[in-house]
Order: sequence, then structure tokens, then C-alpha cells
Amino acid sequence: RDGKTEVQYMAHFNAAIAATEAKQIDQALDYYQRALEVKPDSLETKTNIELLTKAQSGGDQGAQEQQQDQGGEGQNQ
Repeated sequence: RDGKTEVQYMAHFNAAIAATEAKQIDQALDYYQRALEVKPDSLETKTNIELLTKAQSGGDQGAQEQQQDQGGEGQNQ
């Protein structure tokens, strides 16, 4: 994976987390989708989309706190 791809992924992923913290769930989901376009195999991104979708439908108010961070991802090179 080239460095530019990783930077693009991280930018979208981090923007999604920031949007979630600001309670802008639709914007966060959009950023996560963009992150998935760059890195389709990201389990953390898929998990966070699922948690946000559940929270948005009223299923789990704690989803925001449960979000996976990107720690360690992309460091096994």
C-alpha cells in the first residue's frame, strides 16, 4: 500500500471520528464510506459504520464511545 493511500484513509477515518464526536452522524457515515473506498478491507471502519447505524436507529446510545480507533492499523509493513 502506498503512503498516499494510507494518508487518504486516515484523513477520512479521523474526520469521521470528529464528526461523530460533534454528533454529526450523517457526515460521519459519509466519511467512513470514503475511508472504505480507499481501504475496503478495514474492519475498524466497517465496525464503526455498524455501530453508528445502530445508534442512529435508536439501538445503542453508547455506540459513540465504543467506536474503534485506528490504532495499529497499517503498521505491519
